[in-house]
Amino acid sequence: GTALRVALPRDLPVVATSPGALAQVMMHLVLNARQALEHTRDPSLSVSAVDRGETVELRVSDNGSGMDVETRARCFDPFFTTRAREWATGMGLATSRALMQRQGGNLTLDPAE
Repeated sequence: GTALRVALPRDLPVVATSPGALAQVMMHLVLNARQALEHTRDPSLSVSAVDRGETVELRVSDNGSGMDVETRARCFDPFFTTRAREWATGMGLATSRALMQRQGGNLTLDPAE
């Protein structure tokens, strides 16, 4: 029941990164979006990319519940989770950021949200 919107320009440059690392990061981002969309009416998930010259910016966004101030401040901390421990380890975003940094990139939150 979730609307998926994808905007990936055909002329994006080739990026030297591990496809496995990128797939793992995307999996964590989509799983987090799914959690945020659990109680959302008309849930939607968007994936887009923009050529920034030296880099390609990949954006993942949803219309879910969002993060409170504490969660935004701690979401990349290892073992931080808002879920019950039976369902989460708190390592998804921390691991994803580390993977992207090892590839010469980064994983950040949009400051406007």
